[in-house]
Amino acid sequence: MMLERKLTLLDVTPPSAQMSSTDFSERDAAGTSLPLRFIGTLDAAVSSYKLNYLANNFLGPLIPALKKRWNLSRTEFSVLYCLRQAGRLTAKDICEITGRPKNSVSRAVHTLLKRSIVSQQLDASDGRRMILTLTTKGKHLYKEIIPLFEERERVMLACLSAEEQEALEHLLNKLVASTVDWAEVY
Repeated sequence: MMLERKLTLLDVTPPSAQMSSTDFSERDAAGTSLPLRFIGTLDAAVSSYKLNYLANNFLGPLIPALKKRWNLSRTEFSVLYCLRQAGRLTAKDICEITGRPKNSVSRAVHTLLKRSIVSQQLDASDGRRMILTLTTKGKHLYKEIIPLFEERERVMLACLSAEEQEALEHLLNKLVASTVDWAEVY
């Protein structure tokens, strides 16, 4: 499917598209096409679908690279990323942070433990909990991988001005912070 067709399905006018007399999109003061307003009962789902579309297109090419170059699955990388950011977490914490199912995270943790990328130790304050941390090998692996993600993000955000990137970062942070009010672990 051509990109223009995909964007039409997402209710977005691609930058190269010409306006027709039947086009209902709006333009800002500079004449730049703004996203179409979705008419009908799906209004609430349009923004979330666009976020999912961006996430899938961002991650899509990276997942095979993780597998081919480092033999890591998406969930294994998610565990690696969470531990790099937080330092010490339980598998349950990682499930809550990522929204990934418990069995997927458990399998990823098991694999990373076998490969000595993460280590675990009994929580001194609660003997039932196992605390996960990155090993030196895990920290080096993260440093090796993360430039791939940084470059992909740079390319994805290149269409935004510095002010727009800052605004997007602010809005994303606000949405992430609000998940405590609406997100559910599944």
